[in-house]
Amino acid sequence: QDVISAPGNYNLFSEDSINVARTEGRSSGQQDVISAPGNYNLFSEDSIEDIALGGVMIGRGVDSMLNFTYEIQASGDLQSWSTIETPLFEYSPAVGKEFLRIRIASE
Repeated sequence: QDVISAPGNYNLFSEDSINVARTEGRSSGQQDVISAPGNYNLFSEDSIEDIALGGVMIGRGVDSMLNFTYEIQASGDLQSWSTIETPLFEYSPAVGKEFLRIRIASE
């Protein structure tokens, strides 16, 4: 047997074995990060409890509409912030009890 047909006999790896090792290593690494994001100075969805909205963001208007007001801000240094947009969303609540939640959508 030669080096091409039996690379393992020469302490070498075939292209297939390298691809398998790469795939398994990548999957293992991804699972490490997902299962313990804190080990990599990352945050999980469950670990973020307060995104510092900075005050009341829901108010009831005179017409019983719920008014959601936000400030979207930008910073180049995480110290100084400037408001780039202040969107307003109005919602007419259902009669009786209704629960609302606000989530930041991910794509």
